Amino acid sequence: PLTSQELDNIASPIALYPDQLIAQILGASTYPDQIEDANNFVKSNPSLQGGNLMQAVDQHDWDPSVKALTQFPSVLDQMAVNQAWTATLGDASFNQQPALMASIQNLRAQAQATGNLKSSSQLQVVQESPQTIVIQPANPDVVYVPQYNPAVVYGTPYDPPGYSTGALITTGILAFGLGIAVGAAIHNSCCGWGWGGGWGMGWHSGHTMYQNNIYVSRSVYFSGANRYNYRRAYYGGGRPSPYRPGFRPPPYHGSSRPPGYRPPPNNGRPGGNNGGRPPIGGGGNNGGGGNNGGRPPGGNNGGRPPGGGLPEGSRPRPSTPVARPAPAPRPSPAPRPSPATRPAPAARPAPARSSGGGSRPAPSRGGGGDRKR
Repeated sequence: PLTSQELDNIASPIALYPDQLIAQILGASTYPDQIEDANNFVKSNPSLQGGNLMQAVDQHDWDPSVKALTQFPSVLDQMAVNQAWTATLGDASFNQQPALMASIQNLRAQAQATGNLKSSSQLQVVQESPQTIVIQPANPDVVYVPQYNPAVVYGTPYDPPGYSTGALITTGILAFGLGIAVGAAIHNSCCGWGWGGGWGMGWHSGHTMYQNNIYVSRSVYFSGANRYNYRRAYYGGGRPSPYRPGFRPPPYHGSSRPPGYRPPPNNGRPGGNNGGRPPIGGGGNNGGGGNNGGRPPGGNNGGRPPGGGLPEGSRPRPSTPVARPAPAPRPSPAPRPSPATRPAPAARPAPARSSGGGSRPAPSRGGGGDRKR
């Protein structure tokens, strides 16, 4: 956010304007592109004045604050020529309006202390409270826009960023050009945005007023990521880049789109209905631009190379499966060697029996002999 000193610099060119006019300026500054369009329209139609101008302007879809400034061509042109300053003022008005309004009151107090702000035949200056100075037209039907140099009139030199003071007066007094007759705007029933549309400054609430309610800007340029970037003097250092005729704000972002926006064909993707795939092959159902999904050419052949294929619409027959060879028999295991045969045990001799009459012959087991009984 901008500091109070920076806000004083930004507000210094308009702080001594009537309250209703400041309310219109703060609202319109949040629409820098519409400021340029409205200024070009007014310059291109110099014959339109008063009620006729209001009816012509009412046909445009500009914000009410921008339409209201068409009744003050010098103010509108000042904002269009110094568009870098206008954008900085719009950013402050959108994001720091209470602090910006406090700076305006601070500047008025300084100009009053130096004797350069006081009631006259053009302006009525009222000290409403110790912290609030109200400026109104002395004649409700005629508005005079004061001309002054911000570097002199406040007693403290101010240098508004992106604002040219070369053509302004060098003395500390307020000068006035021709008054703007606003009676037609007050009594014109065609448009509710004119001078009698309830414009004002809610000094105690910190808001500008429109139709006696809080004015709310619908601009998309100064909110969140869409904040308008004119290389403002206090962001990035140095003075802002000079105004370039025909300059337009950057593209809309997110869901915000300008009126009449039309998306490009195919949502901006190259090619036709192919989703941006590379155009391989020809058209029809085969190429990259058709329904073949970017496959190589070959008709409805699925991308297979032409020639040597089957007729269109036929199916290939499955080939006969090759029989598998029988598995080789497993070799039988080698026979195990039989265990060594044990030799029969040797016969043990019969024990000898001793007798008195000698040995008794063993009985014969063979056949053919008689056995004594």
